[in-house]
Amino acid sequence: MSKQILVIGTVAYDSIHSPSGSSGVVLGGSGMYIAVASSFFNSKVLLNSIVGFDFDSQHLEWLNSLGIDTSQIEIHTTEKTFFWEGKYLEHLNDRESLDTQLNVLPFYNPKLNASAKSSEFVLLGNVAPNIQLDIIQQLPEKKPFIAVDTMNFWIDSARDQVTEVFKQSDLIIINDGEARDYTGEYQLIHCANRLLELGAQYVIIKKGEHGALLFDGQRIFNAPALMLEQVKDPTGAGDCFAGGLMGKLSEASEINFDTLKEAILFGSSVASVCVQDFGVTQLKNTTKQSIDQGVEELKSYF
Repeated sequence: MSKQILVIGTVAYDSIHSPSGSSGVVLGGSGMYIAVASSFFNSKVLLNSIVGFDFDSQHLEWLNSLGIDTSQIEIHTTEKTFFWEGKYLEHLNDRESLDTQLNVLPFYNPKLNASAKSSEFVLLGNVAPNIQLDIIQQLPEKKPFIAVDTMNFWIDSARDQVTEVFKQSDLIIINDGEARDYTGEYQLIHCANRLLELGAQYVIIKKGEHGALLFDGQRIFNAPALMLEQVKDPTGAGDCFAGGLMGKLSEASEINFDTLKEAILFGSSVASVCVQDFGVTQLKNTTKQSIDQGVEELKSYF
């Protein structure tokens, strides 16, 4: 039986430009992608975030239809929803930020209700590390399984707070560039060992289209990524990876290296769906059966 997942992250409006075209204004944000990806596996997903007065209530209705509890999404009455516009370059590994409007984000001061505090899993999406720390401090003494994501901006501007979040997390999810930036190491196994020294049980280093690596200090699992003919929008890939992974993990009877190996494949499958169209378009049009088929294809690569 699935256990409740508390998701912390942004819900936003994005405008994406890539070699495949432009999206117009679409639904985005780390928290939104994580929650939707988790909902493929878990009917107990609680999303804590903030949106503005301009946020379309139909988006909340859609999230609710997926079984996502949106009661902890604050609706600000005078500020607009966080907005980001970006352009991906030809090979899609680099992007340029064209417009960033924080709008409601400076007012995001999440307070957990009793239901949120009872969650067995917490996924701290890519938000400011002081917010991640505040969430951890609100959790009960017997803390749930905590996974954390971050980005280079926070590593460079709030390193001490990022370190404190890492120290209090069970699973660190980070991409290869961020791992190298944070640790000062180049070899990814050295990066992982430095991160594990902080106290986390597991580290996952994402490598984009080259898959992901799982470390626990003794073992390494090299997970492949699905081969895709076309990628339109990589914006939510990392968040969908984390959300799908955590959703699948919440189904497991225990958390260990083997259940994490399995969960990574499901996270990769959801991420591969997300990138095939702009925003959440492809996620809306897929099924759990399609996710399972992606996992079977990944297993055939071994």
